[in-house]
Amino acid sequence: MWTRELSYTAESEMFGALRYEVFSMQLGWVLGDRVRKIELDQLDPTAHHIGVFDRANTLVGYSRIIQGGQPGGLLCEQPAFAALLPLGIAFTSDTAEVSRMCVRPEYQRKSRRGGLVITIALFRAIHEYCLSRGVHLLYAVADDKDERNYNHKAFLMRLLPFTAISGPVYLDAKGGSWLLQLDVPAAAQLPAVKKLLNL
Repeated sequence: MWTRELSYTAESEMFGALRYEVFSMQLGWVLGDRVRKIELDQLDPTAHHIGVFDRANTLVGYSRIIQGGQPGGLLCEQPAFAALLPLGIAFTSDTAEVSRMCVRPEYQRKSRRGGLVITIALFRAIHEYCLSRGVHLLYAVADDKDERNYNHKAFLMRLLPFTAISGPVYLDAKGGSWLLQLDVPAAAQLPAVKKLLNL
């Protein structure tokens, strides 16, 4: 498997189709575009997009990164998630948020380990992004709704030393949502993280 940054202009149909398959069809979280069968939103044009590909050059994993200070804000700054934000929190250029992390369902069904390998590859690329952009704090909106979701709170906190800084907030009847925070430089000094991400 190999990882690279994706172009919003040239490749949004490709990653939008994977997001639609996972977040619209599998998990039922968002409607997406039912005609084009893609899931995109207003945050995508200014975000960075990372993809993991298999040997057949098929997109099997995806994550979006939005750096703080963007005009459209982060996902956690949108009205639907307003209740998650701690008072006084500021998202400046040394912060970023990871969202829409997903693994192609075929790889989920093969084994949980297959999805884990893809997720680790995504976080290696996310770590490189944080280093290159001077990002010190990484955020993620996580939940406990469905273990097939790779934004699941327990999964993320087992994988990396994320801290829950707010939550649970019950945005719907399916489960709670949390805002997680990762101190990127501090995490990179931990032996377990160094081993996981090959630092």
